[in-house]
Amino acid sequence: VLNGLGKVTEKDIWVQEPESK
Repeated sequence: VLNGLGKVTEKDIWVQEPESK
């Protein structure tokens, strides 16, 4: 999910790809 600035937040990355961490 992109935030208002059009950047992917770390939280969103964690939610989208928990296996990455």
